[in-house]
Amino acid sequence: MKYILTLFFLISFWELSWSQDNNSLPAMLQQAWENNEFERAKELIPQVLSIPLDQQQQDPDAYANTMNTVGMVLYYYNEHEKATTYFQLARNKIIELRGDTGAYYGLYSYNLATTLDILGRYTEADPLYLTALPLLAKAWGPSSLEYTMAYYKLTLMYTNMGRYPEAEPMNKAVIYFFEVILGKDNNDYWGAHNNLARIYEGAGMYAEAKTIFEECLKYYRKKSPEEDETLAIILNNTAELNRKLGNYKKAEQMYFESLKIVGGMRNYDPLDSATTCNNLALMYKATTKYAEAEAYFIKSGDIYERIGLTEHPDYTNPLNNLGDLYRVMGRYNEAFVLLEKVIEMRERLFGTEHQNYANAISNLALVYFNAGYYKEAEELFLAAKDIYYRLLGDEHVLYGNCLNSLAVLYRVAGFPKEAEAFYNECLDITARALGKDHVKYALYLNGAGVLNSKLGNYAKAIEMISEAMDIVRRKLGAKNYNYTDFTYSLAEIYRDAGDMKKAKEMYLVAMTGYVELINYYFPTLSEKEKNAFYYTISFRFETFNSFVIQQVIENTEGNNSQLIEAMFNYQLSTKSLLLNEVSNIRAKVSASQDEELISLYNNWEEKQQNLALQYRLSADELVLNDIDLELLEKELNTVEKMMSTKIHLFNEGLRKGNSTWKDIQARLKEGEVAVEMIRVDYYNKDWTDQVYYVALGISKESKTPAIALLENGALLDTIYIEKNRNAIWRSEKDEQSYEVFWKPIKSLINGANAVYFSPDGVYHQMNLYALLNTETGEYLIDEIEIYLQTTLKDILKVSGPGNNEKTAEIFGFPDYNYETSSANDASTLDPDGLHRYGYQALTALPGTKLEAEAVRDIMTEKNFNVNLKLGAEASESELKQIAGPNILHIATHGFFLKDQMERADMVMGINAEKSNQNPLLRSGLMLAGAAASARKGQANLEEEDGIVSAYEAMLLNLENTELVVLSACETGLGEVRNGQGVYGLQRAFMVAGAEAIMMSLWQVEDNATKELMKAFYSIWLSNPDKTKQKAFREAQLTIKSKFPSPIFWGAFVMVGL
Repeated sequence: MKYILTLFFLISFWELSWSQDNNSLPAMLQQAWENNEFERAKELIPQVLSIPLDQQQQDPDAYANTMNTVGMVLYYYNEHEKATTYFQLARNKIIELRGDTGAYYGLYSYNLATTLDILGRYTEADPLYLTALPLLAKAWGPSSLEYTMAYYKLTLMYTNMGRYPEAEPMNKAVIYFFEVILGKDNNDYWGAHNNLARIYEGAGMYAEAKTIFEECLKYYRKKSPEEDETLAIILNNTAELNRKLGNYKKAEQMYFESLKIVGGMRNYDPLDSATTCNNLALMYKATTKYAEAEAYFIKSGDIYERIGLTEHPDYTNPLNNLGDLYRVMGRYNEAFVLLEKVIEMRERLFGTEHQNYANAISNLALVYFNAGYYKEAEELFLAAKDIYYRLLGDEHVLYGNCLNSLAVLYRVAGFPKEAEAFYNECLDITARALGKDHVKYALYLNGAGVLNSKLGNYAKAIEMISEAMDIVRRKLGAKNYNYTDFTYSLAEIYRDAGDMKKAKEMYLVAMTGYVELINYYFPTLSEKEKNAFYYTISFRFETFNSFVIQQVIENTEGNNSQLIEAMFNYQLSTKSLLLNEVSNIRAKVSASQDEELISLYNNWEEKQQNLALQYRLSADELVLNDIDLELLEKELNTVEKMMSTKIHLFNEGLRKGNSTWKDIQARLKEGEVAVEMIRVDYYNKDWTDQVYYVALGISKESKTPAIALLENGALLDTIYIEKNRNAIWRSEKDEQSYEVFWKPIKSLINGANAVYFSPDGVYHQMNLYALLNTETGEYLIDEIEIYLQTTLKDILKVSGPGNNEKTAEIFGFPDYNYETSSANDASTLDPDGLHRYGYQALTALPGTKLEAEAVRDIMTEKNFNVNLKLGAEASESELKQIAGPNILHIATHGFFLKDQMERADMVMGINAEKSNQNPLLRSGLMLAGAAASARKGQANLEEEDGIVSAYEAMLLNLENTELVVLSACETGLGEVRNGQGVYGLQRAFMVAGAEAIMMSLWQVEDNATKELMKAFYSIWLSNPDKTKQKAFREAQLTIKSKFPSPIFWGAFVMVGL
């Protein structure tokens, strides 16, 4: 939707100079076309083309004319690719007869050029136009309306190609002739003005473009409804200029008015909608409304794909813009794939000397920069800068934008002088081109302010960023990404400048803003996208936490309660945020009772299960089976986004804002405290090697949260945790762990008898109960009750109706060597297959049989309906068929592979590349047939392999499941991520819906485990009023009385209520 032209469709103006039977099929076709009987003309084409070729070519002139007419009819019906074939046939035939200097050769060349133009094949169309136009000028006269129209088509193409210096004088000539021939009260006259405005806009002459667009709008708003499509075009173009000028509200109104007009028309060019959707998306991206931007970029691209124009240059626009949006949202892999495709297409369609090519490589450079590849980014930025300079000069906003990118790169890479020079130049260019009240100017000003802060020019930095904030607040309001980011920058500068009061003020505004942004963006994102977006802003919370630590240490006489409370509240908002977003989706969907949402969920689950199967294939097997993992992931992602949006819409009325520490306090009883652990990589003007652990504690009587700092976090993460494990494993007296891990936190307990404890970092990897107090000779389990929670917000959860049927599923003593009915090809067997899973061999576990049977007997006695699966029945397929039992108990081998084998194609039976990206593919459980499957050289997707990855476990139906017991070695291990918990089996079973999980942190002894499980179930199921956590502690104390070493009773921990 760019230009307006009342065209003679395609040219066929001359009377035929050859004889032709008026009743012949070619003549009938010609007559239907000239009489505007287009449907009749299209119906005749198959009949015309069925005439034998030798008969058609008896009159070569008539044949050429017929082929040209066929092309025009196909063009009319948007079958452009087919049309080019017939125009080329007409052109080839006429050159045989009359050479390449006649009017007919010019006619057919022009028609072919016009068709290639509409397909975006500009480099092919250009020489054809240049060939045709002199011939048409000779035939019509250079000042004729017909020639002016044809000349205007080339002008329009040059505008689309960004060849503005050539297009401007050509367009002015067209306006002159239109005025002379048609007068000013004419659509074509004003259509040419519209294109002149586009030329000025592309050249960065925004004031001139704005004046002309407004004049065009006045003219077309007076026209009849028949001119509505033209009005829609002008609205889009004017809106686009307003977007570039930062007038976003006005632009949005015009975009929607344009789309409404086009949507209400029976016959319209779908490219009109595609262009406007892309432009509207750009406006949303500029105003940080990323969900809306993504939706409209995708909609725009879908239109091109639907009408088969995936080789059109304009198709690259939504792809390019979507790629850059994904970069902003932290989705670097997706951005890279899209931008690589755009660069390949634009180089092929435009060549490398084109502003669109420069734009694409500049966007790819930004991806490299964000990913930390500064050298690669610099090379692309410099290449883009040179192209912009040669094509547009050094006053264009695109050139200035590229300078800003280089300034940011050099600032971050530690080259302040180079950065400063580029910032100054880009700010001058932008001020002249867009004015100092533009959001883009504010963005560059903020970057320059950050640089000045790094140079120690704090006063100047504060002035610049304050100005940037004022611009954004006026243009976009205070609730957007840019304003929040600028506020954060200002907080950092005040901190560096030593103004802690102002730093505190700005930090609190910024962090609240980031929490609001998370709440705003998350509903429309998939789990993968939520992860990517969260990690683009998570370091801001880290620097804020560092600021709080600094104030607690340095401002000992002052009141830090507001900061500590904010730290607690922000942690409640973000800790285990990603887990909470995806947990128990099945229950959320079921509660909605929405048929569309339930259908989406079923579709999502099917795609997820299929993807889990495909992950079992090696790279070679994927190629042989023609399976595109990236496409499958993309399809799954799309469905998941739709599902996430609907789930959030359904739950919107149930949400009551962000939880605070006071909400947690209200749930505490006398004698209870809640402790939130926060691991902090310490930041002070720059990132340091120091790691702090912060413990925040509250009780029923607390006026404000208490705080304890553990300054030796780096040692806790490495030396001290290793000593703790070694002491337990060797049954040695551990005289240090209690002192370093617990004693600093103990000051927050104040004599309480129970603590709700939300761990972070290394605290996920240890059992606090197993810490020995050397002063008393007792373990921590003897001193206090500890209820582990993924986040303290779990205390606020309201239990659902539960499952009153008292059902239990027990899996134990799997037959790892069980062979399925499928035959094994001896040539493909891999005797070392188990090595890929971290095992030399899968030894049978007879103790798990005794354990499972003992647990069954206890449950049966308590009137549970128990399904016990042993041996071959303890299989993956049986596990996947369970349906929300009260209790799920699994006794088998477990695994977590932290470090993958570098050259392995498969890791634990999973495609190595995917396994490396996702820790849920590197942890799991071994069930019946696992060893037999591991020995098979090739994956068999027709049967389960007995190896249940955590990724697969997420799909289990654990709705209303009160407890999952993973009675296996090291099932509590996984990849620990700051503030987001453990990515392993624990996370998987919680996502599946389990309320609580019991799991192990080290290898367990069979007999002690069996006794622990018997004691736990006996205590818990015999005392309905006793919580799982209390029963579990009592069971551990029972085993401890028989086996004092924590290696026997301390391997297991329970997380959840």
